Amino acid sequence: MGLGDRLERRSKQSWNAALNLFLRVDCLLCNRSNEQAICPSCQSLLLGGARARPLDILEPLPVFAWGSYEGGLKRAILGMKYDGQRAVGELLGQWLGRSWRAARLPPLRLVPIPMHEVKRQARGYNQAAVIAQGFAQETKQILDSRLLVRSRSTTAQHGLSLVDREANLRSAFSIAPFQGVKPMVLLVDDIYTTGATAREAQRSLVAAGFGVWGIAVVAR
Repeated sequence: MGLGDRLERRSKQSWNAALNLFLRVDCLLCNRSNEQAICPSCQSLLLGGARARPLDILEPLPVFAWGSYEGGLKRAILGMKYDGQRAVGELLGQWLGRSWRAARLPPLRLVPIPMHEVKRQARGYNQAAVIAQGFAQETKQILDSRLLVRSRSTTAQHGLSLVDREANLRSAFSIAPFQGVKPMVLLVDDIYTTGATAREAQRSLVAAGFGVWGIAVVAR
């Protein structure tokens, strides 16, 4: 190897080292520097805490939840929603999809719970759609992010009673035009609490002729 080749190789190594240093980030959960939004150690902890039997047959909507809204998973979801950690949403969606496949549940059309366009632009993305993208990548199911539309802006659900939540969401969704046989769909969201949002989305879809199998969420 000539001197010129050695210098070129050394230059490339220095550039790669600098690039790797630039791409390193602090883990969302433990703040250790690494190359991912959630470091491998914290990923292992989250995966170890996933629920073994995630499907609850609730009326009128079955709920498939990957984990419980607490601890590291809660911090990961909050980081995804409020700190611009979109990559965390994709990762959580992949884990949710992997759990769905392991449960041998049927392939369905994935429909994320939408945000109103004003809120979506303010956040930069809809976290439910990002989760659904990761889910679709893992399960190879069809993702339809445009079918369900948040046609009316609503106030935040946090802090509202169940009655107030349902009133807040009444007629908040509409359905985009759809041609062909209307499939059975699976709603996708980040968190399931009282189920008011999911039930209103289900009502709108059923009124338009769609079947709704249930909802898949990262956490309950």
